[in-house]
Amino acid sequence: MAIILSVPTLFDNVVQRFSTELTDCPNYFGWQESAKQSGGTRRIVWIPGDPRGKLGDMLPPRSPGGNPRPLLNMLELVTCEIEASDTTTLHDERAQYQAARELFCAWMRAVHLAAFGTYTLLGVEWMVEKNQFRYGAGIRAVIGVQAVIPDLTFAFVAPAQMSSGITVDLTDVTETIVVTPA
Repeated sequence: MAIILSVPTLFDNVVQRFSTELTDCPNYFGWQESAKQSGGTRRIVWIPGDPRGKLGDMLPPRSPGGNPRPLLNMLELVTCEIEASDTTTLHDERAQYQAARELFCAWMRAVHLAAFGTYTLLGVEWMVEKNQFRYGAGIRAVIGVQAVIPDLTFAFVAPAQMSSGITVDLTDVTETIVVTPA
């Protein structure tokens, strides 16, 4: 049985929402930087870990008793670089700010709807690497997503939906029970 990981699941859910709401905004996943001149005016890059490469913090298990049981939980980190540009006025930095902020708000909404209660926004900053001519603007956000470190799955455990029935026929049995007070 494959383990379902929290960060790729969140990525897939956000991509699904963007495919119906913002069709011109590709999302990329991974450490290798994708080409910035991809022909579009918006893009989001999901990089596992924080900017220093930290995976996350280990936490005690939540909701024990499942199958597989959680050995630990982790606040798994992912860095999202949200970049947008307004190509109608490339020299207007206010328009670039507006484009980046609007995309950030759309991304934040998609994350919130996909992972309400299971993510933490740990930091948000402008990507201010200085260039002679800036193409658009970018916001870097680091979020922590609750993830389970599971134990083995046990196949012999009955699913929670299973039930059993016991039929007892006592028509031919007579028994006297004496109860003495304690």
